[in-house]
Amino acid sequence: MSYQSYQVATDGDPTNTSNLIPEGPPKVTYNDQPGALSLNPDGTTAINKPRGLNTADALPTGASGILASARTPWGSPCINGITAKDVITINGMEVSVGTAEMMGMVHKDVSGRYVETAGGVEQATAGADAENQRQEREEQLEGLADPKVEADLDDLCSAVSPSLQVAAVEEIISAGAVDTTTLNRAASEAGIEPSEMQQRLDGVLKGFEAQALKAVVGFGSDDPQGFIEWAQQHRPNDLRAAGRTQVMERSTKGYEPMVREYIASMAEHDPESVMKAEFGGGITASKVRGQVLLNIPGRGQMTYRTALKAGLIRVSGA
Repeated sequence: MSYQSYQVATDGDPTNTSNLIPEGPPKVTYNDQPGALSLNPDGTTAINKPRGLNTADALPTGASGILASARTPWGSPCINGITAKDVITINGMEVSVGTAEMMGMVHKDVSGRYVETAGGVEQATAGADAENQRQEREEQLEGLADPKVEADLDDLCSAVSPSLQVAAVEEIISAGAVDTTTLNRAASEAGIEPSEMQQRLDGVLKGFEAQALKAVVGFGSDDPQGFIEWAQQHRPNDLRAAGRTQVMERSTKGYEPMVREYIASMAEHDPESVMKAEFGGGITASKVRGQVLLNIPGRGQMTYRTALKAGLIRVSGA
């Protein structure tokens, strides 16, 4: 049997320490955890249980960092501990605890409880960013039109050292052909005869040439060979740089700004083609003091380049 004790406050002399209950309604209430015991005037008692929940009690035991956000799949607090199926929020994105564990963000301690891995979030995020960048680069790579030629290129790249590949590319871009010494070394590394190496290399180069011409058409010129001739004369360094990017980075984007300039400068390097062109809409071309001007109804006269930039004319066949 357990006993409870309490002190009584009376209306009498404050120095009176008597334990006798005075006449009249008692005025006593005291805490008896976990409830409060009240003595009623008729001598009965009542226990009032405390109500309310400390929100800290709803957090997972020992949880910190990203685990402090842990919730069950249906959104309620993880009162009975965190499991692999529960959900946490990382950089605004919700993932399961099991996924975070596989990515090295959290792990189980010796007691079997999930805890955050030091630096795990940073490493996993950096790894994900690097993988996304790698995938983006792969998506940007442009393959050759002929799968057999593409496969042959892959074989040559696997058989020949990177330094020798770079040397061969630079020789082709600068002189239009691979030096005999470089060719023999490449053949030796690949374990084939120099004649076979030259034959396979010629096939790959034709593949790159066809790819470049197709890209030029895609960028707006219907005369890719005319563009190449113009670029060789007016933009030789840019043309070599675009070829280097095409082979080394597998991208034809380097040709695009040159094609746009080629079309925009048509009145300067090939004025006769502009004079003969049919623009439609009543637009005509004329030469004024050696400069080609377009007469545009409602707009007056302006240069070919200005009209093209303003979108007043469209050019095909350039």
